[in-house]
Amino acid sequence: MTIARPAAGFDRFRGYPTVGSGNLGRVTEFLALGDGIVRQLSDVLLRLDGLQAVLDDSAATPGQRNTASRDVRALVSGLEAEIRSRNTAMLDITAGWPMAALA
Repeated sequence: MTIARPAAGFDRFRGYPTVGSGNLGRVTEFLALGDGIVRQLSDVLLRLDGLQAVLDDSAATPGQRNTASRDVRALVSGLEAEIRSRNTAMLDITAGWPMAALA
């Protein structure tokens, strides 16, 4: 008896896209990019907490506040660049996936 295996496409029983075994490397790459951005977001949040403490401190000097403000701008700018870069890479990876054209 031969068991038919579904090809890559939409799994109608589970309700989510499936990916053929030939794309597993791309799935791993996609997940690594997503993991990297989540880790970077967590790092930025921790650093912003420290900068907020300086900005909210009534005893902080104008120099400390200026430095903290510059650091906030640098963090946001770096995060924006990283998100754009990873977004482009992730879209490239998923371009050939089933259901990608329908999104």
